[in-house]
Amino acid sequence: MCHGFCGVLWLLAGLNSGWAQVPLEERLTAVPNVSASAGGADTSPGAPADVPSGGGVERQVYVPYQDLEAIFEKEGRGIVVPYRDFLQMWTELQAGRTEKIEEEPPLGGVVKSAVYTATLKGEGDAASLVIQGKIEVESFRKGWATIGLGRGPLNILEAKTGESSLSLGDDGYELLVPRKGIYEIELTLLAPVRREEAGFFAKPSLPRSPVSRLVAVIPGQDWRFALDGNLPFTTGPDGKDSRIEFSFGEMQEVALRWGRESADNRFTPLLFADTRLDCRVVTGALQTRADVHYRILRAGVDHFEIEVPSTHEVLLVEGANLKEWSLSGAGKTRRITVRLHAEVRDNYDLQVVLEKSLGALPGEADVPMVTLPDVARQSGVVELSAESDLEAGVKGVEGLTRQAVAAKEESEGFRARYRFLKAPYAATLQIDRARPEVHAEIITAVRVQPETLEWQAAVSLEVSRAPVFEVEILLPAGFADCQVSGEDVEDFKVGGDRVTIRLARQTGRSSLRLEGSRKRATEDEPLVTPLLHVSGATSQVARVVLEVDPSLEPLTEQPGDLLVVDPAVLQEELTEAGLSCRAGLGFRYAAGAKPGKLSLKARRPQVTASVSQLVRVEEETTVHRWWIDYEILFAGTNRLILRVPSAIAGQLQVGGAGLPEVNRNYRHMVDGKPVEGGKDVFWAISFAERQQGKYRLELALDQTHAPIGFEEPERIEVPVIGLVDVFRGTGQLAVATAANLNLGTVEAEGWEVIDSRELTPPLGGEGLVGAFRHGARAGDLTLPVTKNRYLEIPRALITHADVNAVLSGDGALTTEAIYWLRNAAESSLKVRLPQGARMVSDIVVKDTAQQPVSQAGSNGQEVVIRLPPSAETTEAPYPVRFVYELASPDAGQSLPPRGEVLIPAPEVHGLQVLETRNPLYLPPEYRYLGFGGPYELAGKVPGWREARKRLDFLIPALGVSNPEGISVPRTEPPVFDPGGTTGLNAPVIKQGQSFELHRLGAPAPVTVSFLSQALSTALEAVLCLIALAVGMSMSRASMESRFLFLIFAGLLPLALAGMVAPQMADLYRAVFLGATASVGGWVFAAIWWLILPRVATEPAAVPAVQSFPALGFREEEEEEEAEGAEEEAPAKSGEEVAAEESEPKSKAGEEKAPE
Repeated sequence: MCHGFCGVLWLLAGLNSGWAQVPLEERLTAVPNVSASAGGADTSPGAPADVPSGGGVERQVYVPYQDLEAIFEKEGRGIVVPYRDFLQMWTELQAGRTEKIEEEPPLGGVVKSAVYTATLKGEGDAASLVIQGKIEVESFRKGWATIGLGRGPLNILEAKTGESSLSLGDDGYELLVPRKGIYEIELTLLAPVRREEAGFFAKPSLPRSPVSRLVAVIPGQDWRFALDGNLPFTTGPDGKDSRIEFSFGEMQEVALRWGRESADNRFTPLLFADTRLDCRVVTGALQTRADVHYRILRAGVDHFEIEVPSTHEVLLVEGANLKEWSLSGAGKTRRITVRLHAEVRDNYDLQVVLEKSLGALPGEADVPMVTLPDVARQSGVVELSAESDLEAGVKGVEGLTRQAVAAKEESEGFRARYRFLKAPYAATLQIDRARPEVHAEIITAVRVQPETLEWQAAVSLEVSRAPVFEVEILLPAGFADCQVSGEDVEDFKVGGDRVTIRLARQTGRSSLRLEGSRKRATEDEPLVTPLLHVSGATSQVARVVLEVDPSLEPLTEQPGDLLVVDPAVLQEELTEAGLSCRAGLGFRYAAGAKPGKLSLKARRPQVTASVSQLVRVEEETTVHRWWIDYEILFAGTNRLILRVPSAIAGQLQVGGAGLPEVNRNYRHMVDGKPVEGGKDVFWAISFAERQQGKYRLELALDQTHAPIGFEEPERIEVPVIGLVDVFRGTGQLAVATAANLNLGTVEAEGWEVIDSRELTPPLGGEGLVGAFRHGARAGDLTLPVTKNRYLEIPRALITHADVNAVLSGDGALTTEAIYWLRNAAESSLKVRLPQGARMVSDIVVKDTAQQPVSQAGSNGQEVVIRLPPSAETTEAPYPVRFVYELASPDAGQSLPPRGEVLIPAPEVHGLQVLETRNPLYLPPEYRYLGFGGPYELAGKVPGWREARKRLDFLIPALGVSNPEGISVPRTEPPVFDPGGTTGLNAPVIKQGQSFELHRLGAPAPVTVSFLSQALSTALEAVLCLIALAVGMSMSRASMESRFLFLIFAGLLPLALAGMVAPQMADLYRAVFLGATASVGGWVFAAIWWLILPRVATEPAAVPAVQSFPALGFREEEEEEEAEGAEEEAPAKSGEEVAAEESEPKSKAGEEKAPE
């Protein structure tokens, strides 16, 4: 508003120096137009011609304020906006200039689809088809677009176009649409109907569309429809009218004919056929099944004709609505005429079955050619198959194309499939009996032992093309004694060098199992590799696996026709075949291969043994166990020798795998001479079969001995089992004793003490007291064993005792006792109540209530409580709770003002109580001075130590301070929950002053000293007044006297309150309060003396600093003068000193008089 002008900010796009010369009025007119065309040139009227399309600038235009309204009220002059909105619009304007220009679509729009419904109107020559059409179009441009509806004239009666407009252009009708989007228009078109000889004809012209469908309804029924161009259509009744529906794509003109059927106007039917011939060769014949699928157009058909070769017999003709069929003609072909009960339209299926006899095989047969005379086009497939025992080949193929067929589409006996597109076609089958194909797979496992040779073979046969009833398997020499088994074996017969097997399954896969054995003459007898062959097999895959006993060393002499195979690979095949054999040597061979030859050499066994001995000593018996682990290498053995002490030979028991036989009187020979055992005897452990690898022999012995005492040790002799004829032998000994026995120091020759963790299984574990080991030969060993004494421990234990005592004002006592019991073996708990007490509740044990029971002769004072079985209560302590009452001797009378009261406690017989908590609930009218008994009062009593701790940070510490222990809180008893109990569970009403007492041990009686509140208050008041009176009387005393008063009357009572009896602290505090109040009196007197002016008979100068004799202070100048006088004054006699001391007192009295 400065100088009558207002600065207004305008949006101006594309301004340059030339734009500055445009008059103001023209500039204002152009502003809104430029702003609206973001990113492009403004083409609206009124825009200046010299405004460039890019590079806009911002300018300020100043307009007189008085003319503002006149300028902006004119139409199209401009818009005033806030500067913030201007910045946003300006940013969008600049960003819009950089946007990529949208590409133009190739077409302005298209017709998407059209649906027409035609109705016949009028009769005779005035008849016409009225067609209602719904057409959907889509525009791709943002503005106006033109969409053509096709070339040629359209007879349009009515058009509903909505926002679009219909116009007639050079190429026909066009549709103008205003914007991008999808539009639907409705057109009503007219097509004239012309009468023909066969009926009526109409050829409507319709808009062109990629998807078009027309439905026409003609009044009446029994109309026959036809469309030019072989367009497919469907017909059917529509109420009392006839209906035809078809799709015609992008065609603009469709020729539709309809008429009633008669001899003069009948349409010629149009037939298409798809034929499938299934030719199957069976024993003695060629069977053919022809499946014909007709497609019928234009008119209906009531009969069909089929031509077949005269060499094939017609067995069957089937089809729906079939009336009859007949066969006519002679020569190479015959015609089958099939008549129907009524005409059929659209589709029809017909089946014909033919058969031709076959002569002696091998032979040939032609594939029958089935032709359809009245069909416009015939195509189809020919599929050939044969039974499994017949072979069919194809030759002379003409007009047929071989097709590939997936395995899942192949039928049984499938041979080939061909396709033909037209007739005629030809093919010849070559038929012969199929020869069987036998594919054999053999795997043989041979186990070579020193005395025997055992073999097993798994034979898998795959028979195809023809059945096989019997199969022969050639056996190697010496293998005639064999057995054949398997589900596919019906019978077998062994004769000479072969076995004949009758198969239960003639085709497919068959599995056979052969096995046998024979004796070997000697261990060194050479081995000829046994090979099995299937006689007449088409192909054979055979493997042989040899497992040679480790006691035999094989050596190849003649390899034969064998190929070496990795035994690990064959081991997997053996497992799959179910053969139990460990592959050592493996070979593969073909049919007719020559066997190889192996020489075998016997080895001697190498035996190592380890003896594990366990000795378990009980109080009167000793248990001995031996585990002798043998490892037999290189060769097997059927005998093991032991050296056994003769003292235990008759009692020692032997066990082990294979049920060994024990010769207890074996005579051991070395170099042909017998060996004497001395105190030992030799045992021979014999086996029915040779043992090789690992073997465990077990020995057991149980002995009795004298009872083991506490003082003198009992010596237990440990028998030693010796190993004979072993390559290396070691042993270990583990000693275990009963829990109450102790093993002394063991000294033995040939034994080494080891850690029990070095023991190997089956030794080791917990409870061992000694471990030893020895070499090949161990000496005698004696174990000194003594008996330990058991220490008695409690059978039950009370972890917590919670005794809650409530004392009434007349001295009656109610006590609730809760014992937390951990029980191991006790069956009952005995509790003695105080003299004169009586039970007032049931006894709750764990969660069960029981009626109190008193022991006989105890006058009801000893209560017996039954406890649950210990097996149910060993996990955690459980509660035992009861309540008893002790009546007052002076019921209804209050306790005296001063005195003591005894609170007795229940006593538990025979059980230890670890901790007791004794809460006391006492009458509130009394003050309790002390608690006598072995208890500690809970709660922290403040004292000198607490005050000193708070000042520790101010007191320097030189050297090492005395460490303080860590305070550990008391263990609180569990909380008793009576919720789940039954019976009389009397509650205890807890009120009054509460004191909690603790002790480690059983509950004990407590003596409580008390004083009534009135008497205690009176004593406190008297002591306080006495201390105050004494303190005020010392107001004129010297500083030293008053300081001593404060020590003995103020601080000393506080110290006594914490040292002597904490319960008397209130009395001592009363003395401290009186002394403290006297100090307050002293201070008040000093302040009073300081405020009131002195009244003197003679004027005197007011001293600069006054003295306060009431507080013990004097002026500084007087002190200095006094000190100087003492220095200058000569020594005085005693009389002079006394006179001087009395003189100040008289002067002081004179000075006080005016006050």
